[in-house]
Order: sequence, then C-alpha cells, then structure tokens
Amino acid sequence: MSEVKKFVDDLVSKAVTLEVTDGQLKIDGPVSVLNEVTCNKLRYFKPEIIDYITSQKKNSTESKKTKTCSSSTKGFPLSYTQLCFWFVNFALGETANNLSRLLFKTSVSATDVEKALFGLIKKHAIFNVSIGKVVPLQRLQKSDLSPLSVIDLRAFGSVQQNDEVAKDVTQLMQPFNLSAPPLIRYRYYQLSNNESLLVCSFPHIVLDGAAMHLFEQKMMCALTGKIETTDSVTDNGTNTLCHYILNQRRIAQNNFSAQLTFWQNSLKNFKRARFPLMYINTSDQRYIDREIVIPEAFLTQMHQCCVKKRVSMQMVIIAIICQTIKSMTSDSRFVVNSVMENRISDHEATLMAPILYLLPTPVEILDTDSFEQTLDQIKKHNKTAQDNMDIPFSIPQGILAEKRWCGINRPLALTIKAISRLLSFVMPSAKLFPSYWSDFFLTENPPFSTKCTPERNTEFRSNQNSYKNVMTDPVININLLPNTYKQIHTKEEGKGSIVSLSDKHRFLPKQALDGNWEAESIDFYMSKNSNNNLVFRITCCCLNSLGIEKVDHELQRRMSNFVALACEE
Repeated sequence: MSEVKKFVDDLVSKAVTLEVTDGQLKIDGPVSVLNEVTCNKLRYFKPEIIDYITSQKKNSTESKKTKTCSSSTKGFPLSYTQLCFWFVNFALGETANNLSRLLFKTSVSATDVEKALFGLIKKHAIFNVSIGKVVPLQRLQKSDLSPLSVIDLRAFGSVQQNDEVAKDVTQLMQPFNLSAPPLIRYRYYQLSNNESLLVCSFPHIVLDGAAMHLFEQKMMCALTGKIETTDSVTDNGTNTLCHYILNQRRIAQNNFSAQLTFWQNSLKNFKRARFPLMYINTSDQRYIDREIVIPEAFLTQMHQCCVKKRVSMQMVIIAIICQTIKSMTSDSRFVVNSVMENRISDHEATLMAPILYLLPTPVEILDTDSFEQTLDQIKKHNKTAQDNMDIPFSIPQGILAEKRWCGINRPLALTIKAISRLLSFVMPSAKLFPSYWSDFFLTENPPFSTKCTPERNTEFRSNQNSYKNVMTDPVININLLPNTYKQIHTKEEGKGSIVSLSDKHRFLPKQALDGNWEAESIDFYMSKNSNNNLVFRITCCCLNSLGIEKVDHELQRRMSNFVALACEE
C-alpha cells in the first residue's frame, strides 16, 4: 500500500485529480502527465487505488466537514474568476451583470416558478454568499428571499409589454451590493394566459455565461419535474464551492513556477495589436453592439475544417479574427484572448459558479502566411497552453500589461508591483497571489501618457493633448457563448416549450446595459440571434463608426475567402 500511496501522492502533486464515485475511479489531469506509462500503472493498481482513496476519504470526512464549515463561516477565498470581477467592483463600482430571460410558452403558475427558483437559490451557496468590499473574501450568510413579484401584462399589446419589461430590466441590471445576499434579482411577467416570462439578473462574480446556462437548465428541469428542489441551503453546496476554490489554490501552488516560466516565454516579444487612430473613438463613449450573420457555407466548411485539422471551432474563429486584426493594424505579432467557458471536469459540470478562463493566444502573421499556417500556429500554442492554465489567468495578462507600462513609466510600474505584493501579504486569509493587484491595475491605460497612441500619425502629432490616454491597443477577447453549441430550450420551440431568449432587443432597453468595465476592450462573441442563426456579435466602446465598419467588412471578406479556398481543395 505504501507504493500505491507514493504513486497517488505523486500524481496529485502534478495536478492529477483522482476521485472514486460509486466504486468507479475517475481521473482528470494534464495530458503530459497521463501518458501511456502512467495509464498502464493506473490500470494495474486500480483496485488498490480505489481502496486507498476510499479509506482516506472515510478517515477525513469529519475533519474536512469541520474545516470547510468553519471556512464558510469565517470566510473563504474567491476563485480566480471571482477575483477578476471583484476587482472590477472595487475599482469601478460595477458588478458586470448577466441577465436571464426564460419565456414559458405554456401555462405555468407563478407559485410553481417561485418554488423552483427559490429551491435553486437556497440549494446553491454562490447565491447566498456575502463578499467583502475591502478584502476579497466570501462567507455564507443566511438571507431572506423577497416574494416573486408577479406583474400582469395581459391587457397590453406586445409592443407595450416589451417596453414595460425593458423599463424594469434597467432597474434589475443596476450594480449589486455584493455584501448583501441573495445575489440575484428576479421578476415574473404574465404576458397571456399561456405565455409568461421570468427575468433574473446576477452579478458576473456569481454566474458567467456557462453557469447561467446551467441555471436555466436547472430551472427548466425543476419545472418539468425532472429534479427535486430543496428548502434550505445545503452544507454540500457550500462545501463544494469552498472545496473547488481551495483545490484551485493548491493545484496552482504546485505548478506555479513552471507555468509562470511557460507564459513568460510564450508572450515574449508579443504585445496587444495597435489600431490606427482613424478607427479609434476619441470623443464620446458610444457603445457599439454589432451583429454579423455567419453564412451557412462558412459554417459547413468550418465544421469540415475542424474534423480534418482536429481543431476546435474556437481555434478557427480565432484564426479568422486574427487575420482581420492583421489587415486593420498591419501588426504582425500580437496577442488575443481566447475566453473559455466550457466545463471539462466532472466536478465542474454542475458547479454553480463562474469558471471562465482567459487563454492568451500569441500569433505571428506574415504577409505571405496562409489561413492554414495561422490556424496551425494557434492549434500548437493552445494545445500546450491547456496544460499551463492552473495559475491565475490574470498573470499572463499582467505579463503583457507590465511590459506595456515599463515602456512608458518603468518606475511607476515597479512601484505598483511592490504595493501589490504588500497588499497581498497583509490579506493572508484571501490567499491572494503576489501580483494580484498589479496584474489588474496595469491593464488600465498608463496615466499622463501619449505613448499609447501612434506617434507617426500626423493628426496625432498636431493634437497630442486631445489624444492623451486614448486606448489604441485594446484587449481583444474572443468567446463562443454556450448557446452556440448547446440546446437552450426544453424541446422544439413552440407550444409547451420553455425558451431561453437570446434576442438582444426583446424585452431589453434600447440603451446599452453594459457599463464601462469593458471600455478598453473589443469583445467578439459567437452566439445565436433571435432567429436562431449563428452570428458574430461585436461589442466595444473604443472603435468609431469607421472602425466597426472596417471590422464588419474584413470579417465578411475573410469568411468568404475561407469558403472559396475550401471549395478549391
């Protein structure tokens, strides 16, 4: 048994997770560790490993329970994703809310909806935590749920119904007080005798896109009788959240040095793409929300390319967008972020919490490079990077940001890093990594600087004071939303179905709901619109009308070229 213990401990130290469920051994970890030799050894020692893990679990159940419950009472750390949105709230006072709209195309009583909704809120700890304003800690706190507000709109026409709901949505999407749970707002509308609408808003620190999809699935299942709800906050739910976060810290600590070296080497000599000033919004903070319908021919060829090249849809989309950026900026080496919301591990599949990750993807595109060369480069990097994602996702962002600041004001950047280390040291209970504060702070535009703008531009040289602090090198985020590849209704839309609305106009106000927390980024989403068509959705504040038109034109041109080249093969 000592040999088995040594083998298991060695695997755990290398970020391999071993779990026994219903007598079956489940294994999850880096591909580089789970090679053929290791897998053969796992098969050989499987019975002994199951016995060892089961006995360890049994012996430590009580101590773990006491420790976890104590942590949840005194406060436990935030996950790496939560830390990102905590900083947004700390620095800007915004909570970057998500909105769920469930349309019931069948007769559903408000009582049943309230029971299902309250059951989910009480069951999952994430809705019932109080999050500190000064120190990033969260603790379970009993909260009283307000009765579900039921608003009868049956006397109004569809246009008036839309306007009435839109007014309420503006209020529902106001920033949350993160220290006052429950961290959810909800309202129910009776649209007709056989149609109703449930609107819920959550701060992003509670649910990301994938978690919101999980929430909607659970609501649908609860209302169709497929799952049981609970009447109280379960210790299991709290322990699961706390265990996930503490395990995340442990794995990161074991792999920190090697993975930090990987990202430092991968991002060396790369920076954010710099757009010409003629494409940049230099006046107001006009919010742009553009949808570009993706042609069926492109989707068909993309799926064939994924199979042939053994790549993901996201890699193909990144390659298309990178070529678009190259044609607009003429930069040959730059970094974009692949936003990953997919849940791979079994223990993440049902965890109601934000688990998104930003995977920086450096690309070098020469004028002579083909699409295939760009795609192969992205595939090669991302496959390796997948095994180096355990450290906080802000650290690679901080590596890029620090280089950007040091080129402008190195003493100030080093001072911020020193303060960050000090702040992390004086908050031991939050288990912050040393560069936490500086990683996020340095992503902002350096103050009192004109070096972030293209100095060769004649217009800039003659109007330097007007263009101080203009962001010409925004962060580029690329994300495939869950509704791209997952069903989001109970059955074919029609009578008797429950549908998650993705239409950006229906029951929503005309003005943008997003705050300024993403004012210095360009976000590309692949999603579905109201007609269930796949679209590129582009949101930003930093581009002007000429810039967004250029993005639109180049994206469509690149998709056409992709289809044409595929047909020639």
